[in-house]
Amino acid sequence: MTDFQPGDADDGRALVIVAHPDRQDEARSVATNLAALGLATLLVEFDAATPDRQATARINAAAETLAERDEVRDDGIGALGIGRGATWVLLAACERGRIDALVLVDPHPVYADLDVDHPVQPLEMLLNLDAPMLCVYRGGAVAEPDRLALHQRAQAFARTLEILDLPRSTPNADLFSSTSEQDALSAFLDDYLP
Repeated sequence: MTDFQPGDADDGRALVIVAHPDRQDEARSVATNLAALGLATLLVEFDAATPDRQATARINAAAETLAERDEVRDDGIGALGIGRGATWVLLAACERGRIDALVLVDPHPVYADLDVDHPVQPLEMLLNLDAPMLCVYRGGAVAEPDRLALHQRAQAFARTLEILDLPRSTPNADLFSSTSEQDALSAFLDDYLP
């Protein structure tokens, strides 16, 4: 399922929003918060059993759909993922060049085990990434070794990585509703989706 919100500005920037499958209501709130900032948003929903390849294909298709809309610039498309959704948007951006900036909320870039549904380590795909990343961390939601591994790999591959640390108590529904969070996101998007 997808849900488009046009935003209220005319600068043509848009974000594909993807959340962990059990947090769709919170993702809708985030999409609404971002649309209020003027960003067009397209919420893409998944169920818990969605394999990585299917998720990344749908995210890239959503980015293509946004690019075809008259109110969206085809060079102004970003993706925001929450939890598992952050992993999926990272993988999607590594596959294609349509996504111009990434906002990763509590990303988990290392799988404990690989299998048919998770055939590659997201961290290993960073070599293919052209988009800058804003990693948003809420307290201890991401294990320090995973966080460190992502930062080291991004640095090793000379990828742009910015960090926004939030209190652990920040629920998804309140993401980007405070002025400081909105300012940090706006500054990132102004730099990379001008």
